[in-house]
Amino acid sequence: MADKTEETNKTKKSDAPEEFTPPVYTSEEIAATARRVEQFRDETPDYNPQNILSPEYNGTSNYEEGILLVRQETKDRLKVLQQNPNARKQELFQAIEDLKTLDHLYENYNIGMNVFRTAHGGRSKLRK
Repeated sequence: MADKTEETNKTKKSDAPEEFTPPVYTSEEIAATARRVEQFRDETPDYNPQNILSPEYNGTSNYEEGILLVRQETKDRLKVLQQNPNARKQELFQAIEDLKTLDHLYENYNIGMNVFRTAHGGRSKLRK
């Protein structure tokens, strides 16, 4: 029984965490580390865009082109539905609502971009 108590005491002592002692640095090591840390190098590559807007979009963004494409497809679908006497009213209504939604998306995008384009550099004019 005494053996079990001794084993338990040994286990408890070895399970206890050892205290952390921080390393001791010399003043030369501290100065060398401080010099390395204080030397800032900006490694950001230069911003040099070739084309702000892709030439294949003729001066518009791919978002605008995408909305215009989907709007044209929806408009064609609406024409087909209007010419079909067996078309359900719900499909006609949904096509009209889709056109309205696409028009709103296009308009909101242009309003937001106009604000951005106006604000970009607009404050610098006030400081002159």
